[in-house]
Amino acid sequence: MTGNPLADRLREGGLVLGRDRIEELGGALERLGAARMGIEDALTRVRLAHLLPADEEGLDRFLSVVNKDGELIASSDRQMLAVLAATAMIEDFGRDTSRRSAAVMRRVMIGALATRTLARSEHLAAHPDLCSWADYLLVTYGRQVRATRGLAQPPTLSEPSAAPEGEELTREQKIDDALDRHEDYARETGDWLEQSSGAGQIAALHEENQILWWLVGRLPSGDGSKEAIRAARELAALSLTPPPPASAELFKRRLVLVGPEWIDVEEFERHRTGEPVLVSAAGVATELTPILSRGIGAKIDAGELAQAIYEELILASLVNDELARAVEQRRRQSEQRGREQSQASETAQETQ
Repeated sequence: MTGNPLADRLREGGLVLGRDRIEELGGALERLGAARMGIEDALTRVRLAHLLPADEEGLDRFLSVVNKDGELIASSDRQMLAVLAATAMIEDFGRDTSRRSAAVMRRVMIGALATRTLARSEHLAAHPDLCSWADYLLVTYGRQVRATRGLAQPPTLSEPSAAPEGEELTREQKIDDALDRHEDYARETGDWLEQSSGAGQIAALHEENQILWWLVGRLPSGDGSKEAIRAARELAALSLTPPPPASAELFKRRLVLVGPEWIDVEEFERHRTGEPVLVSAAGVATELTPILSRGIGAKIDAGELAQAIYEELILASLVNDELARAVEQRRRQSEQRGREQSQASETAQETQ
């Protein structure tokens, strides 16, 4: 089966199958791609792709799509389920994001972020390329969300002021200069915003402006663990989703005064269990937020810890919002069915 992408992916996932079997699985994969995916389905695919336990209802829905034309995979065949789920996610990550609805993209982003958070905890997926495709989706869609298409070019941040010849600027002078330059940039950006149109553009530019102020705002003061958590929470409050493609670099710059500090396991554990926001986020999707749920197993750099916490906070927020939407949608559907039944009953009584 050389030259067959599905055969290659199955083989890379540890499955070597015959032509007929691969064609059958190709049909199942097409059905998974065309199926309407709710938040529960998105979480089921993540769990199956990483050989994590999936709830019975979610597994039944997954199998009902796969086995629509006959039983292809049994619920006990965990490796086959994992590779097919991972392949379906890769197909999702590779599709054109510009033609997909915001609701669909939220669920696809949940899968991509969960893949990344699990990979960070060394929980490998059934297919070795899943994490690379998740990174591709987050970078591609992240750039698309932040793309600006105005007639005029957006303003740029000016270069730092140079010190007089033979002199060197003090730390305080550098901070003052940075604040002045960002104040000018904010004013010019505001003027440009008035000439631009589109809510998406304005949201992206607002994010950029907020993050620039965040980078030169309050200087870190405290231990590395505390500052990493603070930085993660602050950027999560400022940024759009998906995360900015350069979020890792943003944390490096924000925590530059903390230095290359390695966070101690016990030190982080005290903060992790004492911060209500972290505890609450960990309870949303426990197995998909390993650092918030279980802590760190070894010392980690402050910047890396901030990035990890940030992505887990974003993931938990997305999952929580989607679960709330699903509950609200079911409530409305139930009310609609109740009204329809009531109207049908009244109509039946009138005809009698």
